[in-house]
Amino acid sequence: MFNKLTILFALSVLFATTSALPRGQEEGGRCHREGEMRCFGSSFGTCDHGYFVIRQCGPGTACEEHGDSVICNYRHGY
Repeated sequence: MFNKLTILFALSVLFATTSALPRGQEEGGRCHREGEMRCFGSSFGTCDHGYFVIRQCGPGTACEEHGDSVICNYRHGY
């Protein structure tokens, strides 16, 4: 069936997408390319209508940039 890592990843994605809150310019910052993604500490932002919408990574994970996309991955040492 599914291993624990797959289940935890799915839960972290679900948590991240359901806890998304639009942020103002001072919090999320302006962006120029619709759909652009960037890490903000343990959170990540997606460009939506000129501003980053910030979402938290799941518990125990941190944001990592990979090219034009980001992933929430387990921190080293786990």
